[in-house]
Amino acid sequence: MNEKVSVITIYDHTKSKAFPWRLKWRSRIYTITKIGNHHTRESGRTLYHIFSVSAGNLYFRLSLNTTTLFWILEDTFDGESN
Repeated sequence: MNEKVSVITIYDHTKSKAFPWRLKWRSRIYTITKIGNHHTRESGRTLYHIFSVSAGNLYFRLSLNTTTLFWILEDTFDGESN
């Protein structure tokens, strides 16, 4: 997929965690209801934060490039698809 998306991120100082809250993809806004997994990956000198999230029955894998601060939608799928 690898599409740039807009993401509103929240930082919770009480937990020292940052996480995506809303996602704008193809002119639609999705409120993230669950964060399933978060891990990091390095490519050269760039660190990426990878989030697996859901918004209702849609699932997204988002990547935050810490050098450019661009968000990329790496993959998505509908929970009802086989």
